[in-house]
Amino acid sequence: MARDTGGKRTYNPRPLVALLSRLMAERRESMREASLQAGVDRGTLGRILREGKRPSVQTVILLANHFGLHPNDLLEMAGYPPLEIFRRATDDPASIPDDLRDLVEDLQAIPDLAERKRVVEAIRTLLHVPLSRSESEQGKGA
Repeated sequence: MARDTGGKRTYNPRPLVALLSRLMAERRESMREASLQAGVDRGTLGRILREGKRPSVQTVILLANHFGLHPNDLLEMAGYPPLEIFRRATDDPASIPDDLRDLVEDLQAIPDLAERKRVVEAIRTLLHVPLSRSESEQGKGA
């Protein structure tokens, strides 16, 4: 994770590399497949994973999108500050109905991004809610 050292952020590649490696393994994606699907140069992804190079903000956002992670979570792992454009409505607790606030807080307390995603997917499965609008639209066209 990034540390703030007198206004400068430092980058520790281990958490990001471990997360990306685990997600690729779970999806059974090679580095080539992941880079193609994410829209990231294969050499860039290789330098991130093998050499611990810090990805650019754009690369982080592309990887977050590919793996279904919140961009600000991955940006912070890569040592960048969160971007306002990706700020969640849940940042303002008043915007959440009282009956959902506890659930949101419990989900936010899950430190492992991939585990949090699996829990959210399980809840959606229980509720029979499509994962995203685009996935539900794809299902209609098939």
